[in-house]
Amino acid sequence: GLFGLQAVEVFASANSDYDLILLMLGSLMYLTTLTHVRLVCALPIAISCTLAYVVSSAALHVELQSCATYEGWVWPAIVFVVVVVANLWGHRNVEKHRRLTFLSLHASYSVLLEAHESNSA
Repeated sequence: GLFGLQAVEVFASANSDYDLILLMLGSLMYLTTLTHVRLVCALPIAISCTLAYVVSSAALHVELQSCATYEGWVWPAIVFVVVVVANLWGHRNVEKHRRLTFLSLHASYSVLLEAHESNSA
């Protein structure tokens, strides 16, 4: 632990890693689904969340007794990374679909504009 103390010695109660993971995933889901954040911006956010969790858990060796059955922080980290990857993959597919829709609409508009101009002449 930090300064030779465990989290349960410093705080009256401590939440499991799953509460922190749920908060990070909720924030990431909000950013990728309800805002117009592009994948290029969402990727560094996801990477920083993942690194913050893994590095802090590994460096501080924080293991709660309630997490002992889940091999400390390793299993929550695996779950967190898998869900982040799935979220970013879905976000990339939505962004790709939006770009293809825009290109399709732009091509249709160009064809209609050319047809209108040829009929006017």
